[in-house]
Amino acid sequence: MMRDRIGQDCLHVPSARFGLLLALRHWFRPGERVLLAPTNCESVLFVVLAAGLTPVMAPVSWRDGNLDVEAVDWSGVSGVLTTHLYGQPDRMDALTAACSRHAVTIIDDAAHAMLTTVRSRPAGTFGAAGVFSLAKHGRAMSGGFLTCPDPADLRALTAARDELLVPGRQLPAVLRPVIRETIYRTGLVRPVWNALRRLGLVRWTGHRLPAREPDLRAALDGLGHPREGGEHGDMEQALTALDYWLSIDLADWRMRQGPLLRRYQRSRFRMIDREREPRLAGVRLLRETPWAAEGYGTPNLSRCCGCR
Repeated sequence: MMRDRIGQDCLHVPSARFGLLLALRHWFRPGERVLLAPTNCESVLFVVLAAGLTPVMAPVSWRDGNLDVEAVDWSGVSGVLTTHLYGQPDRMDALTAACSRHAVTIIDDAAHAMLTTVRSRPAGTFGAAGVFSLAKHGRAMSGGFLTCPDPADLRALTAARDELLVPGRQLPAVLRPVIRETIYRTGLVRPVWNALRRLGLVRWTGHRLPAREPDLRAALDGLGHPREGGEHGDMEQALTALDYWLSIDLADWRMRQGPLLRRYQRSRFRMIDREREPRLAGVRLLRETPWAAEGYGTPNLSRCCGCR
């Protein structure tokens, strides 16, 4: 289904962040510098750290919150993660041209942008690899895809995926999105959600957790600092040490997903196109507010949420 959507073979992964981890380990050597926007989810930062790479904060355009390509210092940068913030695409013509000039590898993070195209080309297909999220689209609360154009790379990524997946509880992973969907369909979100919390049927700690910076420094120091060009260290050790930060908002981010959960995700996948028009209506509504950024004006709406 995903291959038919984007015209490129895909690998199912338990989450977009897990797909990013696989891609970063595959295309970069330890210690290399990877550019990402500070408007991205902080879990992306921790994935870069877990992969043994050096995150570099990119300048952000005031027009749309995405990468400001012209303001980037490309010195020593080996890779870049796209942003596509809330589905509004990065300026891919400028970004791909700059990366080509500086021999920089693009990993196209389309977690926000499964419905976005740029010049009729789907977001997520502009780099050496791309990732998508079924938590952001379809409201499955888990699942995603990793894609790349080279079948040999995809085979290697499949082997790496299978090595790093861990067992987990399948039924709660299915029940959580079902309960959430039921809540929203009732129209009584707050009272029903609070009742479920009191009954212990759902657990909610919020989207953000305390940073615990001293603990993070200690965890990174314990992993050592791989020299550039060296081998990847013990990945399981890194993932265990950084689990608190990698699991933010998604405890099952690398859980091996069984047939029941995959079947549920397929049912949610079919919802994506049905959500396109309501998403566009929301963009139009927000665009008319006085605080909307210039980059979300009428000419750019055609690039967002799959209009083009």
